[in-house]
Amino acid sequence: MQTVTVQIRICPNDVSLLKEMGDEYIKTVNLLTEQAEASGAFPKLTSKDVDAKLPSAVKNQAIRDARSIHNKTKKQGKRPILKRRAYYVNNQNYSLGDHSVAFPVMLDGNVQRL
Repeated sequence: MQTVTVQIRICPNDVSLLKEMGDEYIKTVNLLTEQAEASGAFPKLTSKDVDAKLPSAVKNQAIRDARSIHNKTKKQGKRPILKRRAYYVNNQNYSLGDHSVAFPVMLDGNVQRL
């Protein structure tokens, strides 16, 4: 069986919520890379160690992205600062309904699926 990659554009009813989550994601990745650059090595982190208003699967993705950026920084000598908003939904954190796709977001301090 062949694997097929699908890209889905997320269009929620509340666009400001998705923008807020994307900004939080970028802020978290930039903060983690800044801390790693200051210490000289990327620390071993889990989603519990990261203080962000994001679901744990998205925090783990932010940690992976920050580690990747830190490794590129060591090779190139210059740390890029992310500005473009992003919010990742992967196979760990979405569910399919009959006519919808639900993904986790933080609402009022709790993770809920929209």
